[in-house]
Amino acid sequence: GAYGRAGLNTHWGALGIDGTGDYGVYGDDGNATDPNFGGIGTSDYGAYGEYGAKDFWGALGSSTAGVYGRLGGASQSLTAGDYAVKGIGVENSSQTGTAYTYNNTIGGVMGYNVEGVAYSFGVAGYTETNPANRAGGVLGAFNDANQWGSLAYENSSGTRYGGYFTNTTTGSGKSLANPSSSIGIGVYGDLFGAHVHGNVYGLYAEGENYGIYANGDVYRTGADVHLQTDMSGQNNVMYTLVSPEMTVQTYGIGQLQNGKSNIAFDDAFASVVSSAEPVIVTITPIGESKGVYLDRVDDKGFVVAENNNGKSNVQFSWIAIGKRQGYENRSLPADVTAGDYTTRVNRGLHNDSDITTDGEGLYYQDGRLYNGKAPGQLSGRTSTGADSGLNDAERMPRIDPAMRSTDKKQKSTIDHEVTAKDDILKK
Repeated sequence: GAYGRAGLNTHWGALGIDGTGDYGVYGDDGNATDPNFGGIGTSDYGAYGEYGAKDFWGALGSSTAGVYGRLGGASQSLTAGDYAVKGIGVENSSQTGTAYTYNNTIGGVMGYNVEGVAYSFGVAGYTETNPANRAGGVLGAFNDANQWGSLAYENSSGTRYGGYFTNTTTGSGKSLANPSSSIGIGVYGDLFGAHVHGNVYGLYAEGENYGIYANGDVYRTGADVHLQTDMSGQNNVMYTLVSPEMTVQTYGIGQLQNGKSNIAFDDAFASVVSSAEPVIVTITPIGESKGVYLDRVDDKGFVVAENNNGKSNVQFSWIAIGKRQGYENRSLPADVTAGDYTTRVNRGLHNDSDITTDGEGLYYQDGRLYNGKAPGQLSGRTSTGADSGLNDAERMPRIDPAMRSTDKKQKSTIDHEVTAKDDILKK
């Protein structure tokens, strides 16, 4: 249609190319071996551009994407930092967002679904089914990568994670010279803070100061097992004593002096045992005596005396058990202690990798746990797009279909610009 050139083998362009590659507008930097070129209104794209030196190319408006970028083909030669699509956002430190809602944040890349239909996502990242180690679908990190997280990640040993998060480069533990402040993962929830389900193991936690700290009551349905390593390195299995009451206990060795002994409980026991409930003390003489009895017992200690006004000086062992102060009449949440609690939870929660069934849902109201959707909660897809939150300026207008060409040729590939240039030169 129209053709222009700057120099013998330098920049050139054309309006209207009809050949093995079709363009409404075409431009080329003139490099004969690795040209940079692009076009508007091609046979397959609204706009197309290619960086010839590396065969990187991108398009606006294709059959599968509004924006498409590709780092060449199988013969590509990449360097660290190469990405098919990049977004450079905030560069002025005086700028700031105002909230977490979509129209109050600022950044490099944003994805927004006007309609939240099933299996739709604002932003998605995928990698091949069998990636190399240390590869994943999505990465989020600070610039120095000392703290980072990945979704769909395969670690250095080949173990796969749905989500992998780290904030330490060495794992060397506490150091007074290097204060620790980062946290690997933070979770805040409404009904549950977190839901962890493993087919073999549920949760493995370790730490230098503690493995698990629960600021609240702990419930379990199975055994409370302790593994005590002996001198040979073998684990000895031990179990926690259980009781229908919340009790505390202490023990010790005492000795009669002329048939009597006054034992004071240690401060740790005396400060937590209830004074409103009796403390149970069991005494066993270590040696021959006329037998002993408790002359007095309270939350501070006890007095033991020998029967028949005996004057023995034998030792004795003792154990004291009492109810914990403040928990004498402990009331537990009925929903948690109910026999069907775990059944309800399992019905409500769901592994969505199973796309043939759905979870029932869970909600808590008025002291009870229910299966189903909470009253007032939206059920399924109800949006029509009109109340999506996007304003008119953000909804970029579409071209009137009547203005589009009616004789577009549909081709499956874009030919290299050299072929297109040759067609024009022949004409």
